[in-house]
Amino acid sequence: MKANTNKLLGVFLLALALTSCMSTFEPRMIGGALDPPRLPNAKEVCAGLEVSIEEYFSSHKARRAFDSDLAAHGVLPVLVHISNGSDLDYRLQRRMIHAVVDGQTLGDIHALQAAEIGALRNPAWNALANTAAIGPLAMFFGWATIAGSASQTQKINRQIEQYFERMELTERILKSQETATGFVFFRAPTGGRSFSQVVVEITLEPEPLAGLGTKAVNYQFIMPIQL
Repeated sequence: MKANTNKLLGVFLLALALTSCMSTFEPRMIGGALDPPRLPNAKEVCAGLEVSIEEYFSSHKARRAFDSDLAAHGVLPVLVHISNGSDLDYRLQRRMIHAVVDGQTLGDIHALQAAEIGALRNPAWNALANTAAIGPLAMFFGWATIAGSASQTQKINRQIEQYFERMELTERILKSQETATGFVFFRAPTGGRSFSQVVVEITLEPEPLAGLGTKAVNYQFIMPIQL
């Protein structure tokens, strides 16, 4: 009897371990995710301000950065890098960054929305998958596996949300000789990957105290979509 109990206990622990393993979040570019784009789709220097952008709409790039095919869920991520080599300070504001496809301005999405739409795990689905994975033993451990899976998935979802927030381009005053890098997110146009390019518009306004009388700097990039 004791041997059978130990065996069941061992299988139960194995089931819990399986539960933990089947719901994971593993983006592969965490270390260098916010480095300047190595192969930017577009780059321009104006008034000492260098701006470059790179799309992460293609499946392999989105999975590398976010462990999810965001395009399949209607999310367009764009990596933006700004280097202020001028003598002035500029305001970096999310509302001054737009994406346009075929004349249509895409809706803005913030990091938490992007995570919710494109990357959060489904605790109910994971629970069912994990319970099914232990086969006939599900009748003994099913509820424990479901509870463990749901708890693990909620933990993973919190990690995903925090990760997306860290990756998002932060609004700030970009001082002289400073740089800023981060992702901005948009709602992809209806039709998914059917479009071939996006026009990205970025405007940087001088901080009034630093650049009184100085005009805003405007950028317009044509960014090809690499599928």
